[in-house]
Amino acid sequence: MQSGTKWPGTLNDFPKLASSVAHVYGKPRAFSESFAAYHISPTIPQAKFVVDHQIARGINFFEFMFWLAGSKHRNWMSDPGMKGLNEYTNRTTYLMSQGKPGARIAMYYPTSTMWLGNNEVYKDIVALTQQLLTHQRDFDYINDDAFTEALTIGPGYLENKSGQRYETLVIPSSDVLSASAWKVIETFSSRGGKVLFWGRKPASFIDKSFTAPGSLSDLTNSRIEPSTRWTAHVSSSLPEPEMKIISPDNDSIRYTRRVMPDGDLYFIFNEGNKATEFTADFDKVGVAKEWNATDGTLQPINATIVNNRTRLTIKLEAWESKLISIGKSNREYNIKEYGVKGNGYSETATLQRIINEAVHNGGGTIVIPAGEYLSGALFFPRGVDLRIEKNAKLISTVDPNEFPVIPTRFEGIEKRWRCAFLNFDHSDGVKVYGEGVIDGKGVEWKKIPFGNSGRPRLLCFTDCPGGKISGLKMINQASWCLHVLYTNGFTIDGIDIRALEYIPSSDGIDIDSSNDILITSTRIEAHDDCISIKSGRDEDGRRVGRPSENILIENCHFAYGHGGVAMGSEISGGIRNVTIRSCLMDNENWSPLRFKSQPSRGGTVENITFEDITIKGARSIFDINMEWRMVPPLSPAHYPLTCLRNIHFKNINGEAQSAGTMYGFKEAPFGNDTFFFENCHIKAQKGLSISNVANVNFKGLELEIKEGEKIYERSANKDK
Repeated sequence: MQSGTKWPGTLNDFPKLASSVAHVYGKPRAFSESFAAYHISPTIPQAKFVVDHQIARGINFFEFMFWLAGSKHRNWMSDPGMKGLNEYTNRTTYLMSQGKPGARIAMYYPTSTMWLGNNEVYKDIVALTQQLLTHQRDFDYINDDAFTEALTIGPGYLENKSGQRYETLVIPSSDVLSASAWKVIETFSSRGGKVLFWGRKPASFIDKSFTAPGSLSDLTNSRIEPSTRWTAHVSSSLPEPEMKIISPDNDSIRYTRRVMPDGDLYFIFNEGNKATEFTADFDKVGVAKEWNATDGTLQPINATIVNNRTRLTIKLEAWESKLISIGKSNREYNIKEYGVKGNGYSETATLQRIINEAVHNGGGTIVIPAGEYLSGALFFPRGVDLRIEKNAKLISTVDPNEFPVIPTRFEGIEKRWRCAFLNFDHSDGVKVYGEGVIDGKGVEWKKIPFGNSGRPRLLCFTDCPGGKISGLKMINQASWCLHVLYTNGFTIDGIDIRALEYIPSSDGIDIDSSNDILITSTRIEAHDDCISIKSGRDEDGRRVGRPSENILIENCHFAYGHGGVAMGSEISGGIRNVTIRSCLMDNENWSPLRFKSQPSRGGTVENITFEDITIKGARSIFDINMEWRMVPPLSPAHYPLTCLRNIHFKNINGEAQSAGTMYGFKEAPFGNDTFFFENCHIKAQKGLSISNVANVNFKGLELEIKEGEKIYERSANKDK
């Protein structure tokens, strides 16, 4: 991209255009032809300013070009500082091409309005760009084409081809938007994404021929700021900045961030002509280090952890830049070395103190060595992992006083409820692993009345993007065993869950309004559903409005349980894009393939595939019931009623007492777009009982039944 001259003291943010294209379309390098050294030879500090100015706006590829003919300073290339500038530029741009970009704001670039001849909107683009950058809000531009070419929609975000996710879309003054872009924006808003109209709100959308204008609908999750000024309303509409200056305010500081698996890298630049010192919080818990891009050395920096962020005090001379990395500490905290005795008495306070010390030191891993350790509820803040080693057992106390009631969600409703045994909140990239055992003492907890605050779940991960739990054995949960809530990306690998005695509501795994989930190589034996996928219940679920989606469950073994993999019944936020494949379900599992709802739920469950499933000794194969557990008091029906769509069963081989049940709504029967069967072979004593099923094609479902009809209508006196 070619643009005009950039010198210290001038106002020009054009490099953002080039870097935005690279970020949006997944290109690791961004180049911007600046003509910064034109006609005159800059000093080395001036040349470095031009480089840093562009790096702070996302550029990470440079070519120094010189016009030698007629130059007044022909020896500039051999200037003693030129070698250092080259080395600095090479190191810095290499580092700033690692990982992926880290901005969480996108700004629409009103190309359609400009094509219609209104170039006045460019003034607002310049103004808003300055407002965002001077208030340390990094962002990328996106144009009409990018909405359909490079962006995908997730729950509350737009994801570009770099894997970067935008949480807020800023739409500046515009006359029109393209119809295709508006369609994406509508869906983004309906799925929890934030839209800020900043300036004059566009009046309509147009097609590719710039004709046939259509009116813009009201968005479900948008705000309007009619001025182009920075206001509290604007600030509250945007995500928290990745680098938040606490004090003093400083409009000369620019930054950009790269996100890597082992931490974040920040490039911070003082564009002002005066030295400055400020305190800032960085959106990461970890150990801070400064890269010296001139000589390639790395030095630790003093930091504190405040409110799940790393706080630094930074000094910058005029035009100075710094490269700062913040990554989780690799320090381990063996609890035996920090005062835990493992003597059969509760050691909650000591264990929590060790966890808090780890946070204070930039995170790390809590290590539970061989032995048995008794504790009440533990809370793991951001930046702290947990390893439970072979022959180690972490055991829950059975004392409600050691399990406080906290704000959470349980059974689809946000409310105050008893916390879990192990609680992980807002902890991106958390890892819980090992070969040890977590014992919830569920049989003992069962003797305590459920009351108004319930029994503790075993583990709860709330908003833990990129988290993983692996290897562990979990036994005797007092309630749900493993609850993954409001989480964007999580892996469950190789765990073993066993509740061998009857404990009510002892689900194995509950995926709750979460997305991009992998569950693999896991064995579950429970006294409720082995896996339940949920998204909120009734009005509260619709208020939250967050689906569960993009879930893969594979190579798992589901033994005894009320269901193998169940959708619902809390499905008011919707469930979509779930694949269950290559799994074994046996040991009298009640209903391996299960869908549950009630008239009050609403919600759409779509694009669900069960494939390559082996079922042995089950009570029934299918349990599909849209009026499940209709026990008073019941909430009023919500319209539209729950919709099941594109549910596929492929290569299902099963043996059971009954083929099962398939009960739709009388007002909304299952239709020809609900269920699809391919190469399914079921052997059972009794057939498939159906009700409110219209035009479902059962071709591909082969039933071998010993008693009665293969498929029969439920009667008033039958199958209750």
